[in-house]
Amino acid sequence: MEKNANLTGKGWQPGQSGNPNGRPKSFGTLTKTLAKFIETDGSMIIDNVREVDATGKDTGKVFVRAKVNIPKKEMIILAAVKKALKGDMKAINFIFDRIDGKAVQPVENTEVNTGGLGFYESFMLSQNGDKITLED
Repeated sequence: MEKNANLTGKGWQPGQSGNPNGRPKSFGTLTKTLAKFIETDGSMIIDNVREVDATGKDTGKVFVRAKVNIPKKEMIILAAVKKALKGDMKAINFIFDRIDGKAVQPVENTEVNTGGLGFYESFMLSQNGDKITLED
């Protein structure tokens, strides 16, 4: 069997794309896909739900368990708050970092001013007084 010398090891001619149509347009980034997914509604079971009328007044009815449809991102927020209320420090820090922003960590500048000398030259200067000696 004779191989075609013009083919690359992948089965197409040099300079020819292996995927001439490119990536499908429906393919999004993971972040975009996740954002779309989180925007959709989900359902969760909530215990001891009080019913209110259209004006917000309590009707007096309490449901022991109720299935509620809410956006998934709100479900994630509820899960984080629930963990934080149980004392989970990671959840507490996550919530405060999102609300207040991460705490600024001050950094002390410990760099020595060498007057333009490199590390080795400034090291040798500190070892030999004011003479710079370079060893072979």
